[in-house]
Amino acid sequence: MNSPNQNSEELLNNITLNTVPAYLDSILINFISNAIKYNSPKRNSFVKISVENNQENLVLKISANGLGIDLDKHREMLFAPKTTFHDKQDSRGIGLFITVNHVLSLGGSIKVESKLDEGTIFYIQFPKK
Repeated sequence: MNSPNQNSEELLNNITLNTVPAYLDSILINFISNAIKYNSPKRNSFVKISVENNQENLVLKISANGLGIDLDKHREMLFAPKTTFHDKQDSRGIGLFITVNHVLSLGGSIKVESKLDEGTIFYIQFPKK
């Protein structure tokens, strides 16, 4: 476990993820571009990315305060191909499908919290190897 006296930079320097770099790039680009595409016109937008280094996993947390997703309505189809949740002309419904497949191929998993008109948090867990 990391010392409570370590600063954020030291903690980040101690995190190593054995992965396919192109997959990790794709995962990050998809979540960041979705946060930008599905921002809310009602407030200043943000995207926050953090990493938790626990005993068993590295957990990448990506949160944004955009339009959000109605998980009661869409949870079962969240990562299905050609599924969209908002009326955006350039939405094709392929980004989350590709992203979840990259995460799964790396031995990881994704959990989602979202509220309509509040935002979404994705927790991407990668096993330590």
